[in-house]
Amino acid sequence: MYNIKASNIAESINSALKRARGFPVQFMLEFIREKLGKWLWKRREDALSLPTQHSRGVEYLLGVRSEIADTMTVQPIDGW
Repeated sequence: MYNIKASNIAESINSALKRARGFPVQFMLEFIREKLGKWLWKRREDALSLPTQHSRGVEYLLGVRSEIADTMTVQPIDGW
């Protein structure tokens, strides 16, 4: 998931929960709740810090496509 490279979600979760293995179920559930809470809080803070509603990657793509679109000419298809 976050800062953990894996090929699928199950591997990511397993990697993140290694420290909680071997403890009682109640502890593990609390560990999972805290971990997810931290991840979601971080994502929220990152999203709120953005100057626009789009991610940085989307803003970059919009900028590139806007530059390309600015060089195009519009051809009318009829006489209106």
